[in-house]
Amino acid sequence: MERYKGVTVCEGVAIGPAYVMRANKEKTRFTEDDDDAVMSAPGRVQTELLRLERALEKTRVRMDKMVLDAGVKAGTDAAQIFLMHQLVLEGNEFRNLSRICIEEGRMDAIDAVTHTGEALASKFAEMEDDYMAARADDVRDIAREIITVLEEGDDEPITDEEPAVKDDYPYILVAGSLLPSDVIELERDRVQAIVTVNGSPTSHASILANMMDIPMVVSVPLNLEAIEDGTPIYVNADTGEIIIQPDVDFTEEAKKSTDPSKYELQRAIGMETKTRGGKHIDLYANIASVVDLKMALKNDAEGIGLYRSEFIFLDRPEPPSEDEQYSVYKKLLTVCKGKPLTIRTMDLGGDKRVSYLEMGDKRGLAFSLEHQELFRTQLRALIRASIHGELKIMYPYVTSAEEVMQANSLFGEVKWSMLSEVGSTNIPQGIMVETVKAVEQIDRLVDHAEFISIGTNDLTCDLYGIDRYERANPSIDDDYAKLFMTIRNVVRTAHKAGLKVSICGELAARRDYASRFLDTGADCISIAPSKVLLMRDHIINCCW
Repeated sequence: MERYKGVTVCEGVAIGPAYVMRANKEKTRFTEDDDDAVMSAPGRVQTELLRLERALEKTRVRMDKMVLDAGVKAGTDAAQIFLMHQLVLEGNEFRNLSRICIEEGRMDAIDAVTHTGEALASKFAEMEDDYMAARADDVRDIAREIITVLEEGDDEPITDEEPAVKDDYPYILVAGSLLPSDVIELERDRVQAIVTVNGSPTSHASILANMMDIPMVVSVPLNLEAIEDGTPIYVNADTGEIIIQPDVDFTEEAKKSTDPSKYELQRAIGMETKTRGGKHIDLYANIASVVDLKMALKNDAEGIGLYRSEFIFLDRPEPPSEDEQYSVYKKLLTVCKGKPLTIRTMDLGGDKRVSYLEMGDKRGLAFSLEHQELFRTQLRALIRASIHGELKIMYPYVTSAEEVMQANSLFGEVKWSMLSEVGSTNIPQGIMVETVKAVEQIDRLVDHAEFISIGTNDLTCDLYGIDRYERANPSIDDDYAKLFMTIRNVVRTAHKAGLKVSICGELAARRDYASRFLDTGADCISIAPSKVLLMRDHIINCCW
């Protein structure tokens, strides 16, 4: 029995067989003399430049799919990690440096991309800020995707692809390090936990694991060569403890300590989300797909506080038609079986870009109002679908009362034009408060909304002036006092106007902040489907 200690990324306890993701074996490609001879052949430089350009374009297409997959598996924040990858691809630095390596360094396309990736990654890795240093893995991930595309065009691949896990058993993933694309491609129902030798809690791979609710421990000093696939491993991501080949007695005790917790959570199904002191709060889920919705209902979410509709607009050459959108919304409402469903209208702009529109600098509701035909089509589809369940719609990233008034007016026009088609349906319209501008205008905004949802992710960034993925930043006070004071003020103003307030975002899913969200007076918490029962169990046992 070997014990190790690492750094916790995402809490949880698991015991199971190891699957070791081993580094690809490097093959000798060319000697320097061979390089000169090969690259001096007539037209070879132009051939390699053409290979590079084609690979960059194909990688952009692959990244589009990765954005969509990330959004479906882990939500908007996960998708935006890969949207950031796209921005690197669309920029000139990676492309230009790779071209220089081919033209002046006499490298072929694969060597040029490898060299460029490591050079740019090294620049990030040398930065003193931990968050920025962790971006080195993002650059390596992009380089690996480009190299994969280049190799697919070769007769013989240069590197060995890591074989997929063929058996269907659940496993503990053990690796030297992971890149973001490694994590998002995992099958969540099979991966019990992740253990890595390298990595940090601020890497995008770690952030994705947290979003997918996979217990993870990094910086564990393991010798991967000494661990065979199938080796039993105990992972306590609550404490950072790892045990390789635990003995029989320990294994039995570990199973007893982990299995009942699942049973206890199942007992929370059907129970009211109420503290010991009698404080009730609605517990909803955030979703991006029907798969998410089914998990939310399985975990007894009382409703859906946020459906991210923008994902049906991404990764496609043209916008979805009204009928296509109607079909999606109808399906969601039907599966909900009467439970309330809040659909956020398309939150496009900023990092979430589509190829079929001029993007400009607007985001959220402002973007929708700038593209009114697209917005009208979505509103028509939503109104048609509303007869199939309890639908609410919510406008994203609001920055002014005028925007909301304009959206309400447009909604009224569309609804009136459909009166003979759907009758006088009642569809509450709400807003997301996730900007400082919205907070500053909350006294006016409550006059034009029927409910409010506070998005803690963007609001935290706007309040503290940080990147949405930064975890440790000197501008954030230790206990988010400024954020909670802001939330409390918004809730108080909304309640005076007779409006209910829900909280969504990563912080809302943290059990150590549950009592503080209860203190704000919020009426609802909306979190990832996988965390609903954990949160209910915590609140039920809370002394608030």
